[in-house]
Amino acid sequence: MSTSTTIAVNGRVYDMGSEERAREAAEWLYDHPGEAPQFEDHFSDAKAMTTPLGGGLRAD
Repeated sequence: MSTSTTIAVNGRVYDMGSEERAREAAEWLYDHPGEAPQFEDHFSDAKAMTTPLGGGLRAD
């Protein structure tokens, strides 16, 4: 079974740092479907890997 540390939210891909943290984020999104716009507030440790709509890499 393949696992990942990334999750896609609001047109961006985030590196969550660990499989466990990615799983927590996926569960949170499932349990709070209307709160996806607050994802970055809730998971401040998430690292955005792309800009909205795949605009390329983001230098943080």
